Amino acid sequence: MRHSPGHLRPFHGMGHRHRAPPDQGRLIFEHRIGLACREPTYPINCFTMEQTDWPTRLAHRIAGEVRRYRTMRGISAQQLSDLCSAVGMDIPRAVISNLENGRRTSVTVAEVLVLAAALDVPPLLLVFPVGYEEVCEVLPDRRRDTWGGFLWAAGDRDTKGSALPIRGDLENFDNASSTLYRTFYETVEQVSAFMFRAIEDEDRARKTQNEKVRKSLVDSARLHRMMARDVYSELRETADVMAEHGIAVPHLHTYDAVFADLAKEYE
Repeated sequence: MRHSPGHLRPFHGMGHRHRAPPDQGRLIFEHRIGLACREPTYPINCFTMEQTDWPTRLAHRIAGEVRRYRTMRGISAQQLSDLCSAVGMDIPRAVISNLENGRRTSVTVAEVLVLAAALDVPPLLLVFPVGYEEVCEVLPDRRRDTWGGFLWAAGDRDTKGSALPIRGDLENFDNASSTLYRTFYETVEQVSAFMFRAIEDEDRARKTQNEKVRKSLVDSARLHRMMARDVYSELRETADVMAEHGIAVPHLHTYDAVFADLAKEYE
C-alpha cells in the first residue's frame, strides 16, 4: 500500500501508539504554521532518527545537503572553503569536514547562507531537501512533506497551506509582506512584458513597408499598451495596500523608463 507524504507508517515491531491528543494551544500553533495533519501522526521515536536534540538533527540534515551539493559540484571541502572565503566569510575546511562527518552539531544562519552562495543553491534547499527526501522534520517532533515545509519557510502559502490569500484576507494573514511583495513583482513583470511587446510592435511597424502588416502591428501595439495600462493600475493598487499596512513599497527605478508614460496616464 502506498502512503501519501502526510501519512507515515511506523516501523514494524514498534507498535502503533499514536501521540496523545495535544492541548488546544499546540493544536492552534500547528494549524497556524500549516503543519496540522489530516491523518494520524506518530511520535518522533517511530522513525529511524538518532535520539538527539532538534538543533543537532537539523544541523545533521543541513550537513547532509552540503555534502550532497558539494559532491554534485565535484569540489573538495577545501575548494568549498575557498569559495566561502570568496563570498566574504571564512569557513575553514576542517569546519566543513566536521560538519559533514557529524562531529560538528551546530550550524549558524550565516554559515547556511554563505555555504548556499558558495554552492550556488538556494539556502532553503540546504534546510529542506526537496527532491531527495519525501518528508522531513520541519519543527521539533513534527514531520511533514518536505515540499510543504519548504513552502511554509518561503512564505509561499498561507497558514492553512492553501493558495495565497486575496486582499480581503490580508488582515488575518501573518505573511502579508511576503505575499504583497510577490504580487507586486509578479505584476511588474506582467506590465513589463506588455510594454516591451508594445514597443517591439511599434518598432516593427515603423520599419515595415507592407501597409497591411503595419496596421496589424499598430493595432497589436495599441492592444498591448492598453493591457499594460490595466495591469499597471493593479500595480498601483497593490502599492497602496502595501503602504496602508506599513510595508515598504519597492522602488521601480529599473523600470522608470518603461513605466514613465503609464505613470503619466495613470495620474
